[in-house]
Amino acid sequence: MRAGDIARAQERHADALAHYRQSILDQWRQVDAHTTILLLERFGYAESGLGNAARAVSWMAVADALRGRDAYPRTPAEAREWDRELARARAQLSEAAFQTAWEDGQRRETSDILGAVLAETAPE
Repeated sequence: MRAGDIARAQERHADALAHYRQSILDQWRQVDAHTTILLLERFGYAESGLGNAARAVSWMAVADALRGRDAYPRTPAEAREWDRELARARAQLSEAAFQTAWEDGQRRETSDILGAVLAETAPE
């Protein structure tokens, strides 16, 4: 995950997404729910940096739903980053488009998330 964070900080969002994708695939096998949630959030952050705001919001909504379900509150630092990144993605969308993307993410079934990760984050 750290390599993805470094790439994102350098605004190399496509590289960050590739690092996060590999990390979540590794973590999924280990069933580390908290790290998986963090990676889903970071998918959203990287997608927003690439200008894919609807996809960003959808990933963030998935992570938010899992945080609520699994009772993983954000640390103060995570909350600041979340607020900043959610605002950036939201600013790229109309309110209706934001709501649609958010609801799409909130409706995803846990069993569908890995398939979505594989399909939606595959390198082009």
